[in-house]
Amino acid sequence: MDQRIRRRMRSFLRQIHLVLGLSAGLVLMIMGATGALMSFEEEIMAAASRDRLMVAPQGEKLAPDALIARLRGARPGATIVSLEIANAPDRATKVRLREAKGEDGGRADLYVDPYDGRILGPARGADFFAAVRRLHRWLLLPANGEGPGRQITAIAAILLLILGASGLYLRWPARPVHWAPWFRLDLGRPGRMRLFSLHAKIATFLLPVYLVSVFTGLWWSWDWYRDGASWLLTGRAVERAAPRPPGAMRREGPVPPSAVDPAWTAFLAASGGAYESALLTIPQGRGSVRIRSLPPAARHPGARDVWRFDPAHSRIEVVRHADRTLGEAMAASMLEVHRGRFFGLAGSILSMISAASMPLFFVTGHLLYLGRRRAARRPTRAEPRAGSRVEPITAPERSA
Repeated sequence: MDQRIRRRMRSFLRQIHLVLGLSAGLVLMIMGATGALMSFEEEIMAAASRDRLMVAPQGEKLAPDALIARLRGARPGATIVSLEIANAPDRATKVRLREAKGEDGGRADLYVDPYDGRILGPARGADFFAAVRRLHRWLLLPANGEGPGRQITAIAAILLLILGASGLYLRWPARPVHWAPWFRLDLGRPGRMRLFSLHAKIATFLLPVYLVSVFTGLWWSWDWYRDGASWLLTGRAVERAAPRPPGAMRREGPVPPSAVDPAWTAFLAASGGAYESALLTIPQGRGSVRIRSLPPAARHPGARDVWRFDPAHSRIEVVRHADRTLGEAMAASMLEVHRGRFFGLAGSILSMISAASMPLFFVTGHLLYLGRRRAARRPTRAEPRAGSRVEPITAPERSA
């Protein structure tokens, strides 16, 4: 490539990198900081809520239908969305309710005693992490996911790809055979070299993690993107429930005879009780019951087997996570891929570090920009005073 064209290309990409960093950098910093906070939110809330998470065994646990009946009596008007039943006898059952519309769609997660149905309360920190999640996903803007916030964060994620590609090109070594200086951190050197190491070299190390975060984060941004990604991973688009007819309202009144107890009995018989936890989605009418069970020693929280119980034929079918292809496992556990948990504890830690580094890049990028501005305004030679003799510039000084 001609040197002049290369210089123009570098100048153009430098301006693109600068403009995007100064404009989208703030949104990316917010998304990164909140993503880092949510990396281990379940573990943090469990540690803070141990008195609500642990219960004293008192014989046999209540059957799901009996537990649901007690919850409806304690929370009249609330819809029971799901039960997450732990296999351990000393663990509480986690219940998801849907009540009046609120900040998080009226959703509430509570721990209940599985032996007597007594409500123990929500996990401590749940409201804090719910606010952090809304800030991460749509910047706390009105209408939540239906407003402009989701589009802003999606566009910012795409701009992160452009920032990464342009930054990689700008620092690509002139002689690719000498890679050691390209990866060596210069944190002991003062000034711009240290800022450059913090900004460019650490970003280069973390670029693969950011690629995973961006391509998985867009899964929740647009339906067309999710359909395309699902087709690439599994060979088929995402299955969606049929839309409710306009004007159709949720039917009020008594719920038809529940199939939850028969489904739970069939699940226990078919699985042999080999599960760590089981998430039951409560049907709001007639239909199949879905149970997502986490096998013992599962690699990540999304590695769940999916059981479907057909009450009309008293038949249960299972799709085991271990039988899925890699693409199907990723599509079924996209949140865990996005958070790094799909790749084990090391992936979770690396994902948290990459997210927490976003504020670092925002700050160091601004400092590098301000330093360049100051250097551009600084005169290269002292202005000659009136009447003084101006010495000619020698060749070595020109070359310097």
